[in-house]
Formats: sequence, structure tokens, C-alpha cells
Amino acid sequence: MKLILVPGFWLGDWSWQQVTPALVAAGHDVTSVTLPGLESVESDRSGIGLAQHVAAVTALIDDADDEVVLVGHSGGGTVIHAAVDQRPGRVSRAIYVDSAPLPHGMATNPDLPVDGPDLPLPPWDVFRGDGSRDLDGFDQAQLDDFRARAIPHPAAAARDRQQPATPHAGSTCPSR
Repeated sequence: MKLILVPGFWLGDWSWQQVTPALVAAGHDVTSVTLPGLESVESDRSGIGLAQHVAAVTALIDDADDEVVLVGHSGGGTVIHAAVDQRPGRVSRAIYVDSAPLPHGMATNPDLPVDGPDLPLPPWDVFRGDGSRDLDGFDQAQLDDFRARAIPHPAAAARDRQQPATPHAGSTCPSR
């Protein structure tokens, strides 16, 4: 089975490195994604929004020989939801990790502070307010590693609103 792993904000394909070996050992073909603009701190994030992230994932779906399973972590859930909407006949399952499908017209997180085209990783207290449990289970070493490896997220990708798909030629709704 082909698995496409899509990380959340500020993360690249490296964020899946601890789970990928077990998935491969279980016989899965695994591709972990670094979304456009998250390649490095120096990457130009201007002009990169949700549509470019979704296009990167749908290109991987289109390149697959068979149906795929999409796994989206946090903000990556918005991306996989849009990809499922664009390629319904090519995705057998969508798995949301600390995420959920985002309704059309909604943005993933428009309230995070931005710096031009960049959405830097904010202080940890942003994730601890209002009863949030986003950081539960992380020790200080893991938080330090996350901060050291975090790449500014494209601000437009957090603020762009989820749009209904324009049907892809040849795609059909699954009959399951």
C-alpha cells in the first residue's frame, strides 16, 4: 500500500523519520513530504499558499500506480482534505493525526502572527492557551529539537481558505 505522509506547520519530511521504518517494515511504500517553501530557512515562501501545497500532494497521488492512503498531521490535514477532494477516486483512506477535515471556506489558522510571507514558529505559550493539549507528551529536549529544526511556514498556506475542488479529468467519486 502506498502511504503519503504530510507534515504539519513548520515541519518537513524529517518529522516522520521515527514512524517511517515501522511502516516500511510492515510492507508499505512510504513517501514523506516536505511541502513547498519548507525546504530550508532560506526558501522563498512568497507566492506559496494552500493551493501549492495541495498541488504537491496531488502530483504524488497522480504519480502513484494505484490508490493511496494520505496521512496528514495537524495543518497537513487541511492539505490532505483538499487533495482527497481533488482526487477522490485515487485516495482509499485519509488519516488525520491531531487534525480533522477543514470545511470549505475556512482557513487552517489565520490568527498566527506572520512576518511578511513567513509564519515563524511562535513561542510555546501560544500552543498552551485555552486548554490546548498540542504539546502534551513533549519533553524539553523534544521541544528544543522541534524549535531548532522548524522552518517558517508559508503564511498564505495558513490563511488561504479551503476551496471546493475543480474536478480532475478522469476522476470519479469512489463507490465505497
